[in-house]
Amino acid sequence: MIKVGIAVGTRPEAIKICPLILELKEKGIECHLIMSGQHVDLVTDVLETFGIQPHINLSISNKDGNLGSYFSDLLYGFSKYLADNNYDLFLVHGDTLTATAAALACYLRQVKVGHVESGLRTSNIFNPFPEEGNREIIDILSTFKFAPTQLAYSNLVNKDFSIVTGNTGIDAVRTMYQVFKNNKFNLKRFLDDEYHLKERNYLLVTLHRRESFGAYHQRILESIKRVSNKIEIVYILHPNPSIKNLALSELSNHQNIRLLDPQSYSNFFYLMLGARAIVTDSGGIQEEAFALGIPLFVARDNTERPEILASNCNHLVGDNQANLVGLVEKMLKNDLEQPRGFQVTEIGDGLASSRIASFILKNMD
Repeated sequence: MIKVGIAVGTRPEAIKICPLILELKEKGIECHLIMSGQHVDLVTDVLETFGIQPHINLSISNKDGNLGSYFSDLLYGFSKYLADNNYDLFLVHGDTLTATAAALACYLRQVKVGHVESGLRTSNIFNPFPEEGNREIIDILSTFKFAPTQLAYSNLVNKDFSIVTGNTGIDAVRTMYQVFKNNKFNLKRFLDDEYHLKERNYLLVTLHRRESFGAYHQRILESIKRVSNKIEIVYILHPNPSIKNLALSELSNHQNIRLLDPQSYSNFFYLMLGARAIVTDSGGIQEEAFALGIPLFVARDNTERPEILASNCNHLVGDNQANLVGLVEKMLKNDLEQPRGFQVTEIGDGLASSRIASFILKNMD
């Protein structure tokens, strides 16, 4: 039996890796999920949603915010774990420090690495930071590269043992939406009961990118304050103190801005479905919103997921206040509602996990 280790540190990683774990197990592959300890509570919530138990939590947290020392701790933690545990293949997802440290630890012990969501690029090593550098490093170290789109595949320098699979995050969206539809979930009642919100009557906002810390983030928050004069804002606070404290200081005590702590995966999914539009710098949320037909304003100067910009409802707004305010005003004047529901797009059809699992079975010695 093939034995696979899987590294997870953040909630986005967990969301995108859970459908793959279920698929691997269904195909008879033994899977061990190794949590780094980066976002324990948020990851645990996602795992519980999908009925998955972690094999171990390495309990490595970023105590002082220093990326160098944190990466060193992660590398040592995964290296020590791998010294006592043998795997035929180790899977990492995306571009986090957890994924990069796990991939490097595996390389140093000559364990094959599979990179899920391989090939994404902005071609700016500092934007997003440190994700752009991380994903390039992981691709160099990986034996198997699972590219979500044809464009991502074209970015790979070495295409040996590489394949276009679609995005496993879209697999998760498809699963969640099927549950939503099959259970005839009453979204209007949920939003009113849980949050006193009206469907399609608020903007959902999430911000967390490290390269946005400081003046850039400040300008985005100023834009949010101006937009709040036109529509209610639901702002999800990120646990990182550097970005959370600024949001609290700038957005608290504004009548039309609601500040919420991180929500459960299912609750956040319903908040997305009910929003008029989403303002975010998150890569995963860009994908989820696109797959569900939710209008999107990306608070970044570029995106490694340019496919989403094919929709005239999705826009790069960066930190330009006039840009965001103008686009929101235009959206609010448009009475046509964007159809909501899971849809097959350029970034995925909900079947990526099956393709990855089949590829692993076919290509493992």
